[in-house]
Amino acid sequence: MRRPRVRIVNIHPDSHQEYRISQGLPRYNSEWVELQNVSELPVNIAGYFIINSGGYEFSINLPGRETLILRRGQSMLVFTGEPDSPVDPARCYIADEATRVFLQRKEYIWSVDEGVAFLYANRAEYENDPQSYFDSFRYTRMANPG
Repeated sequence: MRRPRVRIVNIHPDSHQEYRISQGLPRYNSEWVELQNVSELPVNIAGYFIINSGGYEFSINLPGRETLILRRGQSMLVFTGEPDSPVDPARCYIADEATRVFLQRKEYIWSVDEGVAFLYANRAEYENDPQSYFDSFRYTRMANPG
């Protein structure tokens, strides 16, 4: 049986502080990673582990939630911070059709100028064999416009 495939299709690293301030962007939500299910089967991404070449890492773990299903072809933006507004409907990530998830962290993940992100099924796979990732993505921080 073939393993379902999830890919990193895009990363928006944290933008320069001057740009965030000028645009009024939330401090930790100017960065995100986009995952997409490219297999024919639904995939549970709860517990997936991502680390970049700078050593910044996170798992997709949501309080009170053991599953987070991506259906065939579905994409999801995973923000490191909190929703821009407490009434943001995307905060309702308990629905299988959610397209955005907020990890509500208080630290930057993609804070290097460029690097590579690696995707694992869980943290244990990374700890057992750092070469066991099943997708990687090269990213570059957004340049300061202007």
